[in-house]
Amino acid sequence: MKRLLVIALAACALQPGLAQAELRRQNAGACEVLAPEPEDPALRWDYWWSGACSGGLATGPGFLLQYMMPGGFGDVYAATLVQGRMQGALRVYGSRFLGAEWRVRAARVAQASAGAGEGTAAGEGGGDVLEALPGTDGTPQDAPALDEVLPRFALPTDLQAALVRFAREVGHPQMPALPVAPQPLRCPAFVDAQGAPNAQGRGTDVLAFIRAHESPEAARQDALLQALQAPPQAAGVRAGPDEPRRRLALATAVSGCAATLAR
Repeated sequence: MKRLLVIALAACALQPGLAQAELRRQNAGACEVLAPEPEDPALRWDYWWSGACSGGLATGPGFLLQYMMPGGFGDVYAATLVQGRMQGALRVYGSRFLGAEWRVRAARVAQASAGAGEGTAAGEGGGDVLEALPGTDGTPQDAPALDEVLPRFALPTDLQAALVRFAREVGHPQMPALPVAPQPLRCPAFVDAQGAPNAQGRGTDVLAFIRAHESPEAARQDALLQALQAPPQAAGVRAGPDEPRRRLALATAVSGCAATLAR
């Protein structure tokens, strides 16, 4: 079974020396989590936890976001935590293009051996192992194999809301806030000036935007490029039309519609 990431709570990409990492407490907003510390300080991730705390440690169901400041955004883990450590099956959401598109994978945590604790090397009984689930053969019923790409508006609405909270609390440049879709939407018909998807004819006609291009894929690439090239919003502007947000919302809508039309 392929090992994706070596972790104690949230996974870091495999790098030389990570197998010798030691568990450490890591701030995740109001809570702390247990995470490995790579030898290279430049690879240290920050974390943000959407769920509850117990005894100062992240606990229960929620979303764990992995990021660096001022730039760098890792994965989002939809998981259940017990005393700051992930347990069992989970979903891994990988962000692309400022969060316009997400790669969604199923995984599960293979717990470290009993009695392991802080100060024990990951991979030697201290670090948990995040494993990709195999194909249908042998896949646990509560965590089916999964690997697909979704637009942001098609994510679970509670994850969309968590991303908005993160954007407002952390202000990370690679994860802007967008309106939360009222329900997961792969192909919204319109996107208004504030970036909200709708079916009432307000704002930009998403299918008309796609038809103005040679192909759905050409429309997707153009929309993503426009979003990445959007000028920054003026400091202090809180209300009214937001061109960067509108472009990013259009990009996620076009991405979903283009994938739907390509099927």
